[in-house]
Amino acid sequence: MSDPSGIDHILEVTILDAQGRIYTQVYGDRLTPDQLGEPLRQLLRGAPIPQTLSLVDVVDRIRILCTVYDPTTGKYRYDYGLILEIAGGCTFFLTMIWFFINEWLTRRRLQRAATTKAIASVIPSS
Repeated sequence: MSDPSGIDHILEVTILDAQGRIYTQVYGDRLTPDQLGEPLRQLLRGAPIPQTLSLVDVVDRIRILCTVYDPTTGKYRYDYGLILEIAGGCTFFLTMIWFFINEWLTRRRLQRAATTKAIASVIPSS
C-alpha cells in the first residue's frame, strides 16, 4: 500500500474478540480474502486461538523483522546486518547454555568423586 511519501508499509490487521482482546494478527504486503476470512470464521465459530508455531511462521516473523525500506529503490530489502546479529546472539546464547551445563556436570562429578573418596577413607577395609 503506497502512501504520499512513497513508503510501502507491510499491512497488519488485528482481529479482536467480543471482549476486545486480541484474537490474532494477520500480516502481509498483499492480503487475500482467505487470509482475513479464515481467522474471522474461526473467531465466529468460537474456535480456540491457534497456537501453532511452525517453522514457516518463525521464518515469516524473522523475515518481517529483518526487512528495511530502501527509499532509493522504493522497495524493501533484507538487512543482513540484523540477520547476522540475530544469528550471533543465538550462537552466543547456545554456547553459554552448553558452557553452564558442562560446568554443572563437571562439578557434580567432582563432588561425587570427593564424597566417594571420603566415604572410602572412613570405612576400614577388611
